[in-house]
Amino acid sequence: MLTSSNKIAILFYVVFLQLSFCVLFQNNAICEEAKDAKYYEELGISHFDKKEYDKALPCFQKGAELGSVLSQYHLGLHYAGGLGIEKNDVAASTWMQKAAEAGNVKAQSFCGVIYFYGVGVKINHKVAIKWMRKAAEQGDSQSQYNLAQLYHFGISGIKQDFVEAAKLYRKAAEQGNANAQLYLGILYMRGYNGVTKDIKESVMWWRKSAEQGNAKAQYCLAMAYTVGDGVEEDLKEAAKWSRKSAEQGYAEAQLSLGIMYIEGKGVEKNYEEAIKLLKKAVENNVEDAQLNLDLLYVQMDTSDKENFIKSEKRLRQFAKNGDIKAQVGLGKLYAEGKKVKQNLEEAEQWLLKAAMKDDVEAQCTLGKLYFDELKNRDKAYKWLEKAADQDNSIAMFYIGKIFYSENDYKSANKWLQKAVDNGNEEGKMLLEVIREVQKYESTIKPTITTPPPLPLPDNFSPDDIFPKPDNETKTDNKSQPQ
Repeated sequence: MLTSSNKIAILFYVVFLQLSFCVLFQNNAICEEAKDAKYYEELGISHFDKKEYDKALPCFQKGAELGSVLSQYHLGLHYAGGLGIEKNDVAASTWMQKAAEAGNVKAQSFCGVIYFYGVGVKINHKVAIKWMRKAAEQGDSQSQYNLAQLYHFGISGIKQDFVEAAKLYRKAAEQGNANAQLYLGILYMRGYNGVTKDIKESVMWWRKSAEQGNAKAQYCLAMAYTVGDGVEEDLKEAAKWSRKSAEQGYAEAQLSLGIMYIEGKGVEKNYEEAIKLLKKAVENNVEDAQLNLDLLYVQMDTSDKENFIKSEKRLRQFAKNGDIKAQVGLGKLYAEGKKVKQNLEEAEQWLLKAAMKDDVEAQCTLGKLYFDELKNRDKAYKWLEKAADQDNSIAMFYIGKIFYSENDYKSANKWLQKAVDNGNEEGKMLLEVIREVQKYESTIKPTITTPPPLPLPDNFSPDDIFPKPDNETKTDNKSQPQ
């Protein structure tokens, strides 16, 4: 039988065990809670990386509620992108701000964007710039790029500052940000206040961006190869980068590659491929895409009558509105007389309009028209010379033809050699013809020399050689009638 003292001891022992178990379970609960935040965060990221958004979402929700900053950021991404849940901009902005205020750099960068554009919050550029700066100062390349854009274009109360823009672009570009590489290249290509023009530096950054798949950078690099800016001119390389850009839907590249297929520059001529690309560019509302498509339709031998009629009508309207390419196109159409009845007067009219605007193709074509069709040597020479002054090799060749037709081989040789030096192949052939002609003429023409003057007496008179006729009247020996 237990004594009272034993009972008291047992009671204290039971209470002690209860208290110990409470403390133990409480500590375990605290540990479990701390463990859960990290656990759910890591589990959520694992699912997120596999694009298992439905599985990642509940993990981030639990982690965010338990205070995981990274979970809060990812939960914001889910709401912003509608990943495994209905898109909710307000919820996205709420969770992003929680993460941003807790120091998450990516969330700060995101907050800069949502406040700038008013996504789930009211537009507030001052707050947007605050978050952009915080993230940029911590090395976030996207915020550095976004802030650089504000300085580049002088947006949202920030004074335009090309030097500051270049600094921020460079910081982002050196981290591999393709857009920053593109715009840093643009700054160096053009050379703005405080930013020294450096074409090679520009092309270097465009190449880095293009190799990452940036469509606009690919187009810029293609244009550099087209004109030989910062790199050696290479039309095949230009076509390669234009194609990469066009395949990503960049409309300007679709237009430029389409024109390359028309002209056979960097690629083989292919009108069908050109039409496909130009139609895409037209759909994307690129300026001059419809014009170039119409020019192609009117020059193609295989284009159907309906397309030709529509294109000729649109070209005429373009030309009336002062478009030089349309004026030249119509001029050529009526000068050639292949798909319409030849009309030299109308051809002259349209070509003259474009030529007077200093268009080199119009000047050359007009000069050829005057020489070949209208037989006006002086007008032909006038317009061809203007085109030749702009380094047009066809014009140089035609001036050579003019002098050749006049048997002025010396002048013809001079102009034909200029044409050849500028890459004109026809000039080579005509030069060879002139050499053969001159060689032939030198074999059939006798050499004529002027004899030295004869010594004449001091009292020499021309009458000694050519005596004056006798002025006396000569009478007939026959008897005259009485």
